[in-house]
Amino acid sequence: MKKYLILATVVFVSCLSSFAQSIILNNPDNKTTFGIRLSYDQGCAGKYTVGDVGAKMFKAGEGMELAGLYDIPLVANLYLEAGMTLYYNTYTMKNKYLDALEHELGSVRIFKIKMKKFGVRVPVMAGYHFDIMKNMKLFLCTGPELEIGIYGREQIDGHPLEGNVDIYGSKGNMKRFNLLWGVGGGISFRKFYIMVNGGFGMVNMLKESEAKVHENHFSMGFGLKFNI
Repeated sequence: MKKYLILATVVFVSCLSSFAQSIILNNPDNKTTFGIRLSYDQGCAGKYTVGDVGAKMFKAGEGMELAGLYDIPLVANLYLEAGMTLYYNTYTMKNKYLDALEHELGSVRIFKIKMKKFGVRVPVMAGYHFDIMKNMKLFLCTGPELEIGIYGREQIDGHPLEGNVDIYGSKGNMKRFNLLWGVGGGISFRKFYIMVNGGFGMVNMLKESEAKVHENHFSMGFGLKFNI
């Protein structure tokens, strides 16, 4: 019996080693690629917290992202993805908090408060792809993402209070720089691919305030990759 167990173990390890060297996990034809991707991008602010009390005051809004990315093979099907993306996204205060703000301010009416942001993201991701069929890959990636706000406005629609306020700079109340942890995945066929990914903010984006809020994003898009 012991002999059979030892033999079965040897066979299993051999098969596992053979599988690990297969094209699914270790494709010898891996090459450096350059890709472009256009995505629908949602800005998603997290809870607005003061001390131990927090509330999710904002709902996700619409936006777009345009990315240029390099994939550099490391070992087996593991690769490094780095590049730059331009983004524009928004998020809006929920109606029940607008009502509460109106109550605090008295005679002021507020119809909408909307954040609009444009900037640059610099991702550095570790990724792995599985060659599930000829010319078809399933891939996953994760890693840090630096976000730099170039333009940001807080749009206030109300009466008599209204306008567009700069959220950055000396008079703004938000930080330009955010560090996020990105997670994504998708599927590619030849040079075409689709992808879903998100970034989870790790920095409190409010300046000089006891309150805290983290900004996240979610995107889904379509892209092309070209061998270099």
